[in-house]
Amino acid sequence: MKFLAALVVSVSLTLTRGLQAEETKALSLDDCIRSALSLNMDIRISRYSPQYGQLDLSAAYANWDPTLDMRASETFRSQAAIAIPGQPNTRASESTADNYNMGLRGLTPVGLSYNLFADYTQIEGFESRALEIEGTTTSYQPTTGMSLVQPLLKNFWIDPTRYTIAISKLGIKQDEQSVRQQIISTVTQVTLAYYNFIFTRDNVKVQQKALELAERSLMENKKRVEVGAMAPLEEKQAESQVARSRSDLLTAQQLSERAENALKELIDDDFAKLDAIRIEPTEALTATPVLLNKQDSWHRGLTLRPEILQSIVNLEQNKVTVRFTRNQLFPQLDLTGGFGLTAFDRDRSLAFDQIEGRRNPNHNFGARLSIPLSNRASRTAHQRSKLQGEEQLLRHKKLEQQVMVEIANAMQDARIAFEKVDSTKQGRVYAEAALDAEQKKLENGKSTSFFVLQLQRDLTTAQSAEIGALTEYNRALARLAQAEGYTLDQRKIFVEYR
Repeated sequence: MKFLAALVVSVSLTLTRGLQAEETKALSLDDCIRSALSLNMDIRISRYSPQYGQLDLSAAYANWDPTLDMRASETFRSQAAIAIPGQPNTRASESTADNYNMGLRGLTPVGLSYNLFADYTQIEGFESRALEIEGTTTSYQPTTGMSLVQPLLKNFWIDPTRYTIAISKLGIKQDEQSVRQQIISTVTQVTLAYYNFIFTRDNVKVQQKALELAERSLMENKKRVEVGAMAPLEEKQAESQVARSRSDLLTAQQLSERAENALKELIDDDFAKLDAIRIEPTEALTATPVLLNKQDSWHRGLTLRPEILQSIVNLEQNKVTVRFTRNQLFPQLDLTGGFGLTAFDRDRSLAFDQIEGRRNPNHNFGARLSIPLSNRASRTAHQRSKLQGEEQLLRHKKLEQQVMVEIANAMQDARIAFEKVDSTKQGRVYAEAALDAEQKKLENGKSTSFFVLQLQRDLTTAQSAEIGALTEYNRALARLAQAEGYTLDQRKIFVEYR
């Protein structure tokens, strides 16, 4: 299995190369995604499922592999003489038979089973009366031939081996979609984590500015208190604001570090190597307008979502099962046939000459019919497979509905998030203007420090809300792409299974 990205200059790029001697590493979102494609634990674990499926398919094909049988045996027989009045005495006899057998048997893809065999028997024995041995003989019996059995009804269209192979092939398709689903999920998680890290990093800057603004206000208030232009209470209010801003900054720094750790966990398989490295995002939060079309999104979702494609495979598997169980309803009618050569002689070479000359051929053909009187088990299995098909079809339709609803909700979230970007920007602009006006009033003695400090807090809140809205808009677009199953196409990421 191989993962390729069109944006990648080198597929083997990893995050940790060249980072050991650096304290800061600038990474774009594409860099993080490329690293996750190579190193993310969940993706690497998911790659095993198709490999297991390939092994299961190989095991199913093994039912068509021929089997070589070899056997050797020795049989001893002894018969005592029997005296019957008025009749000649039965002669005593002993014999030893050495038998060697080799055969090749198997099953073909059309359901024909075959058995090729070669048999060689050597018999040594004697007959006697009383204590006198009358004769010792050695005979040789080589045999060779083949037998065939071809189903004509049950197991003709599809037998257990062909059924297992068909199901295994479809199972591999499901496993491949599971891998694709995991890649989509991981890429989305990386995208969300990257934008969240940008938000927490920018929010740290907002809190730092808030602290600087609070400290500057405290210094100005102290000067006013010293000259008697301001009451000492207002100085205490400014000190309280500084303490609060410092606490908010520590909280923002903590959240930023956790967001960075979450991103590191997603893009590398060795967190210890990245622990001492600081990631610096190279991208800024922007709000690029995106044309949203619900019909197009629904079409993508119903054709690209891994869950939908897996459900379609489930329907195909059920069709195979219905076909198999239906074929099991038929009687067992097998066409049988065989051909062989036998020989017998007290001279070994003459016995094999008979085989070579085909002097004693034999052949047989016939038919074998087996009819279960109730066939209840097969009928029940067939009915069950049809019911399962009806159930799976309803589940598929329900899944389609869920995907459409999920896309509609994600699209609405993206649209509202985009509108919030503009409103929060305006809120931040108004907060800046209000603070600036209140500060001028304070300088002219027409306001108090309390109102200025409150407007400073409002400005910090507005600034955080603005970057939060930008972050949420970009995250909403990532979730919409995931809902459509369009994440990999959007990022020009191609998945190959080998």
